[in-house]
Amino acid sequence: MRDHTSLTSLLVSEDLIPNEVTRPFGSSEAAFFFCLDWLERMKDKCAAPGGGDLVLSSEAFYSLPFYGVVNLRKLLRRYSFDDFSIIAFVDSASGRFRGQTAQRVVTRQYVKPPHPQDIRHYLENYAKVFGRGAVRIIDYQDTRRRGTTVQEIFDWIGADRTKKEVELRENASLSAEALALIQRLDAMNSLCGFQHRGHMLQKVALLDFRIGTRARLKLLSEVADWIDRASPDYRWLHEEYGFPPCIAVDDPGLVTDSGRIPDLFHFDCARYELMVQAIADTPETGRQLMDLC
Repeated sequence: MRDHTSLTSLLVSEDLIPNEVTRPFGSSEAAFFFCLDWLERMKDKCAAPGGGDLVLSSEAFYSLPFYGVVNLRKLLRRYSFDDFSIIAFVDSASGRFRGQTAQRVVTRQYVKPPHPQDIRHYLENYAKVFGRGAVRIIDYQDTRRRGTTVQEIFDWIGADRTKKEVELRENASLSAEALALIQRLDAMNSLCGFQHRGHMLQKVALLDFRIGTRARLKLLSEVADWIDRASPDYRWLHEEYGFPPCIAVDDPGLVTDSGRIPDLFHFDCARYELMVQAIADTPETGRQLMDLC
């Protein structure tokens, strides 16, 4: 199942299922039966001679409400998947905010100013439903230093990667300049002459890899430090699961109430200007885009 949101979306109430999940099937009921058929086929494959383990991987599992986690266990047991291991790759508080912000820009959601990262109740949901012993917490940054999350999963389940080619790669993040450009275009309700927003996003991504020196997306140090100090759930994570020690404090003060990309991330105005020149369809659009600098 290539769309990793299909199964997880159908574990929640119908009013929370995104339209893009049900649209290809015509209805949420049809999408659900597609997922059931997929699970049936996966069960047969795993049970066949030479079969193996079923790995369900999706960032959408993280934010499932408690009843969604209960539904997940019921669904897996329905297809005789009874031996569960829950592997959660957890980033630092500031790392999670960085990733969330980038995703919110791309999906045209409201970008929240820096805020504490809640994590405890999501992980506790899985511990309550599947059992504390079934939940394993892995430091995402440590995994990135050693390789990829895909490699870690393969090693954990003892899969032999030599039997089948597996592309071990992770999606590259857009730069701060690209995210700022998308955010500004959305604020202007401008597609720069493209017919669909998806086409505009593709163009920005292409420019991001072709123009200038593309720097890794990095929060301003004062923003990253504030988020790490403002997230007490990471104290619990350290005490309960041995996650790396955190620096959370009870009163971290204030940092910024802005959700603008240049106010949150290291930002190269000169590179941004080159991207604006390459995408602006009119001089006026170019001038408005350059308001950020």
